[in-house]
Amino acid sequence: MNNTSRILTAKNNKESAPHPDISYSQGIFTKSRYAYWRLRIMYSIILGYGLYNLGRINLAMAVPAMKAEFGFDDQQIGMIMSATTAAYASGRLCNGLFSDKANARYFHVFGLLGVAFCNLLFGVSTSINQFAIFWALNGWFQTMGAPSCSRMLTHWHASHEIGTRWAIWSSNAPLAGGIIFLVSGYTIPLWGWQSAFLIPAAAALLMVPFLLNRLRDNPGEVGLPPIEQYKPTPDSHVSNRKIINEPMHLSVRQIVVKQLLPNQRLWFICMASFCLYLVRIGFLNWCPEILIHVRGLSLQSIGKMGLIYEVGCLIGGLGAGFVSDHVFKGQRGPVGVLYMLALAGIICYFGFSPYHTRSLDGVMLILFGFFSFGPNVLVGAAAADFASKKAVGIATGVVSSFGNIGGTISGVGIGYITKYYGWESGLAVFAVTAVCGAVCFGLTLTRRTK
Repeated sequence: MNNTSRILTAKNNKESAPHPDISYSQGIFTKSRYAYWRLRIMYSIILGYGLYNLGRINLAMAVPAMKAEFGFDDQQIGMIMSATTAAYASGRLCNGLFSDKANARYFHVFGLLGVAFCNLLFGVSTSINQFAIFWALNGWFQTMGAPSCSRMLTHWHASHEIGTRWAIWSSNAPLAGGIIFLVSGYTIPLWGWQSAFLIPAAAALLMVPFLLNRLRDNPGEVGLPPIEQYKPTPDSHVSNRKIINEPMHLSVRQIVVKQLLPNQRLWFICMASFCLYLVRIGFLNWCPEILIHVRGLSLQSIGKMGLIYEVGCLIGGLGAGFVSDHVFKGQRGPVGVLYMLALAGIICYFGFSPYHTRSLDGVMLILFGFFSFGPNVLVGAAAADFASKKAVGIATGVVSSFGNIGGTISGVGIGYITKYYGWESGLAVFAVTAVCGAVCFGLTLTRRTK
């Protein structure tokens, strides 16, 4: 064999050899490596997105002190809230699309840096326009967190695990909320409302190097096979060869025209997300105001009640993910219907029952957290279910954008309603919207993950 033949033979052998990314190995080494990296990615995205949430939920606790210092009314505060939710809604579309083509590791960390600096700037601002601008920018950078986490979740976990894994990841939100409610309840009276923004900013900046070291976009970056080969879906009839031959990325046109627009199930989830966020974000933003001016509670008491609310969120989210995976075999619709109807009942009791004590209000907050955060997990998992893994960023982005349109309305809209018609009218809007959300979930009752 001459030198040319040897070179061509070696080249052909190299090209035909399996790439580490498409290895079929199920050996002990591969399993142990997968277990290590899945755990590492999971605690990293919980921490990372928890820091994102620390820099977003903090506004609700600072509102009473900001109103007292600057004399803002409910409509002005609503403008700040709506500025960030409007920016968040548009940002989820753009950054959701970008995230499908970017490395999730760097995308996630860059967004967290933006959130940290926006919180710093907000904490040293003094005018309503400055507050609105910096909080809108914060909303934009916030949209880089969830799509990057969604991408890592779907690349490191199989489709039949997504509901439970999504719920575990989503635990970052109630954990972050509990921390910010509890800490701010003590730091704001001591150091002013600015502490609610400067502390989360400092925490985010300190953790950026750690997250940059911990995160990885997909198993191929560390020489592991794709998740479809390592942990195939039990009822999957897709051959490994088809998985291997799928393109790693879709074009913008393929994502929008083939994956997004004709996906009827995804649009039902979008409407459910709209209803859910109008209720959940609206109640979360206005709850401290209700408890102070309607129930007469102190800021410290609200901080403690906010903590138990987040405990309810944590349990409700984990329960919704587990039940949808293991009881309803990947169907998110039935669980969403039950949760949203229960949520409507709780809002009616909270707003219209003549019997109120601090303990009873605490129980209602736990239940509200339980039944409001469960559907929050479900809309994200359903978006990943109904879309291709290679378009999960834009799919979850569209669903979240619809949700944040609802959140935008809950800022200015509920602020206007409560100013002129009272809190009972605002809570009635929340209850009716929750029932509409149950109907939207019901439209997906016969649908399950691909």
